[in-house]
Amino acid sequence: MEFLIYTLALVASLFVVLRPQQERLAFRILTASFVIAVGMFVIATSPSYLPVVNL
Repeated sequence: MEFLIYTLALVASLFVVLRPQQERLAFRILTASFVIAVGMFVIATSPSYLPVVNL
């Protein structure tokens, strides 16, 4: 998943450098990579979204 994040960031930076008119698309790609990174952090740090139940 980290490779995906870095690849999306690279694609976004290439869009800005090579095609400045597509800056909005580059921003959306960069935002998507940020959301994926935050999602991975939340999944890794939270033990569960449901409370622990002892049966």
